[in-house]
This record gives sequence, C-alpha cells and structure tokens, in this order.
Amino acid sequence: MPSLGFDDLEELKFKCAWNTIQKIQEFQGFKNLHTVTIKCSKVRETAWLIFAPNLKAITFRWCNELEEVISKEKLGEFSGKMENLNPFSKLQSLEFYDAKKLKSIYWKSLLFPQLQGN
Repeated sequence: MPSLGFDDLEELKFKCAWNTIQKIQEFQGFKNLHTVTIKCSKVRETAWLIFAPNLKAITFRWCNELEEVISKEKLGEFSGKMENLNPFSKLQSLEFYDAKKLKSIYWKSLLFPQLQGN
C-alpha cells in the first residue's frame, strides 16, 4: 500500500489498546505507506498518520476544518509513549491547500531532515 487517498472524510477512528498500537507500530501499521492525499472539508485532525513512519509525501486539499495534523489530545494516553518519535522524519513533501484553520502539525517541535523545497 504505497499510497492512500481520502475524499469527504470527516473522521477516521482507531479504537484499540496500547499493546495493539505497539504491534501496529513495530510490525505492520502503515509502514509501506509512502503517499497520503486527503481532500476532506470536514476533517479536523489526522492523528493516525503517526502510524505511518515511512511517509514521503502528504497533501491536504480543501481541508477547511483541519486544525491539527497529529493531535496530542486525540492520541490521549498513548501520546506519552510516543514522545520520542519523529513521525515525519522521512517526509520529502508536505503540502497544504486551503487549510485556513490549521494551528499545528504536532504538539512539539519536529525536524524534517528530508523535506525538499520548491
């Protein structure tokens, strides 16, 4: 699954226990996912992207309600266990089109060592 796209999605929920999340991260998750395109006018956050450690490109189009890319609040009790992650360390492209309400990408500073400029 190298690429994934969503149109008109309001919310994507993952309901599972921490041990399930560890297994997702360590063994499967979205490790083969490289490109995500989200075109959803009602989506407010995309915390599930934290489970895609090899993302190279993310595009948000017409995400008028997007406030946070990865929300600490949405990750809830799991956010503390993810403090040492840099979820976008392999990201080469990050594009936002019409994301007027965007407040943050992540709850702490991140490095984007692979990000390429235009």
